[in-house]
Amino acid sequence: MALETLSSTLSGLLASYLSEAPTLGVFGYRAAMVLLRACCLAVVYRFLPWRGVSWRVAWPAGLLASVLLSLGHSLLGGYIAHGGLRSAYGAAGSVIALVFSFYFLAYVVLLGAQFGKVHDDLRRRGTATSTPR
Repeated sequence: MALETLSSTLSGLLASYLSEAPTLGVFGYRAAMVLLRACCLAVVYRFLPWRGVSWRVAWPAGLLASVLLSLGHSLLGGYIAHGGLRSAYGAAGSVIALVFSFYFLAYVVLLGAQFGKVHDDLRRRGTATSTPR
C-alpha cells in the first residue's frame, strides 16, 4: 500500500512534467511507474532476507515483479472497467476485486523473491553461464 501511495504521489508530479509531450506521456508514465516499483522491490529483495543478497540479484527480481505487477494491474483494471464484476457479483464485486488484488500482489512479490533466490543460487554455483556436459 505504501508503494501505491508513493507511486500515486509521484505520478502527479510526473504527469505535470510529461504533459508537454502527449505522445511520450502515456509510455513515459508507465515506464516510470515500472522503474519506481522495480526500485522499491529491489530494495525489499536486497535488505529483507536473512541471507545476504547482492544488488546484482535484487535488480532483476525487482524488475520481473514490477513488470508482472504492472501487467496484472492493467488487466484487473480493464476487467473492472468493462463491468465484469458488476454484472456477475453485484455489490460484493468490489470486495472480491480487493481480495484478488491482494492475492495477486502477494503472489507476484513471492514469485520475484523465488526468482531472485534461484538466480542467486545459479550465480553462486557458476552454472548460469556454463554449458551442460
